[in-house]
Amino acid sequence: MKRYGDGGYETIVGIDVSKAQLDVALGANEVTFSIANDEHGIQGLQKRLTPGADLVILEATGGLEVPVAGALAAAGIAVAVVNPKTGQRVCTRYRAAGQD
Repeated sequence: MKRYGDGGYETIVGIDVSKAQLDVALGANEVTFSIANDEHGIQGLQKRLTPGADLVILEATGGLEVPVAGALAAAGIAVAVVNPKTGQRVCTRYRAAGQD
């Protein structure tokens, strides 16, 4: 299993999913952008992240994450859908440890 920081996952992407758009943050370099949460936007995201993204993390949002998660997984990108409270706790702990 790959793990961040041990030579495993190099580029981690976070995506905040809403009905209208996907807010994307690329890795530690803090590149951010938004795209439409529709078929055309998801196809563009898939092309932009392939190859290069090792892991994409999305918060579970009542099923709105399913199309983008499925498309990225079909492109061979590892995808993790997490409970929003879990994601918030992880971010809080990393910031408290000075690892943001």
